[in-house]
Amino acid sequence: LPLEGKVWLGWLTIHVKMGLPVFKPKGAFYIFPDISCTGMNDEEFADRLLTEAKVGVVPGTCFGPQGKNHVRISYAASRENLAEALKRMRAFVEKYRK
Repeated sequence: LPLEGKVWLGWLTIHVKMGLPVFKPKGAFYIFPDISCTGMNDEEFADRLLTEAKVGVVPGTCFGPQGKNHVRISYAASRENLAEALKRMRAFVEKYRK
């Protein structure tokens, strides 16, 4: 799947299906959603998502204080792996949404 298709898949799943605030990237390999609705900070979210759902994301604060309550998700994966990771992340967000 070309990058634009992965961007669309990611944005659609994260913004529309998960309801997380996020800007649609323009040509980047990453998306940076706000995960504050879970009641977790970005480091706790990333740690628990990895432990519980086996999905790796990077805490937003790794990129500075403006990344607080955000996580960085990469599109540098196959469509199948990206879709599976987003499916798991969606279930995780639904479980912890406040």
